[in-house]
Amino acid sequence: MAHRARATQTELDLGIIQEVEMETDYKRKAASYFEEMSTEEKNDFFVKKKSFIFNVFGHNKDFKLDKYLHRKDNGKPDWRYNEVRAARDVIASMLKNGDLKI
Repeated sequence: MAHRARATQTELDLGIIQEVEMETDYKRKAASYFEEMSTEEKNDFFVKKKSFIFNVFGHNKDFKLDKYLHRKDNGKPDWRYNEVRAARDVIASMLKNGDLKI
């Protein structure tokens, strides 16, 4: 009986690990997609997904579009900003739902 309980726990652990890996993969793909977007595409994306991104923030009044569109000198988005991470999470959810194909 103990062996069967250990086997069940191992299966649960493997399932959790696989879910975490899938989530990480979606976030990685979404981040890559976001990095490749031009400023105009990001602005258009923000306009289309504004209410959804605001829901991610819980209607945070401090949301700043310039931070959302901010880019570092090396051309990569600055992931320290919540706005950028929220955009990545929105893109990741679109990937999961099949609304976006990469």
